[in-house]
Amino acid sequence: DVQQCEGVSIVLYCTPALAGHKYEWYKESISMGLPTTDVKTPVSTPGLYSVTVTDIYTCVRTTNTAAISNYPAVEKPTILRMDPVLKLNKKYAHYQWYRNNVRLAGSSAALSSYTMTFDGTYFCEVSDINGCLNYSDTVEVKGLSIGNQQVNSQSIRIYPNPSKDIVYIEAPVKVNIMVIDIVGKLIFKKEEAQSIDLGAYADGTYMLRIFDTKGNLISVEKINKITAQ
Repeated sequence: DVQQCEGVSIVLYCTPALAGHKYEWYKESISMGLPTTDVKTPVSTPGLYSVTVTDIYTCVRTTNTAAISNYPAVEKPTILRMDPVLKLNKKYAHYQWYRNNVRLAGSSAALSSYTMTFDGTYFCEVSDINGCLNYSDTVEVKGLSIGNQQVNSQSIRIYPNPSKDIVYIEAPVKVNIMVIDIVGKLIFKKEEAQSIDLGAYADGTYMLRIFDTKGNLISVEKINKITAQ
């Protein structure tokens, strides 16, 4: 007997798998399809499951019954906006905030509320004590970080550092990136970058030159690429 999260598919197996045998899967005593040699089937809905096995002599036997049930569904969270703070309307076991579909790092992104520092689209993933998930709707935040605020190096966040592959860039405006190696050679450029991928490049130190879309240099950041962490 198995409990699973709502909407999650699990696989049931009939053992042993014997050559020449046919397996017909049933849910609530209703056949799920013609007999096949497949000893497994995915299931995503609650119910009572069993298998009728036919051997090469057409002798038939039915397995035990497996009872599949769902944990109670995780209620969908609602974001309450108190800019610059986003807060959920209910309590859950675990939280994870996202901005622009990128998982936010740090302990503050694993709380029931999140204080924003940049514009973007935000949502929160929540889970209960059983590990079942649900997601809030996405909220769009504008005018929080751009306005008349001066863009400078302190408003740029680069993480993780060191990194083995993906490096994320958080900035209050759209930025263009130049990646330069330790001897000053240009590795690549990327426009309107929210992340860069160093996975294909050698371990070492790289310089990130960060420009706004008008070509003004905002910041120069040092990134260490380390494969083994």
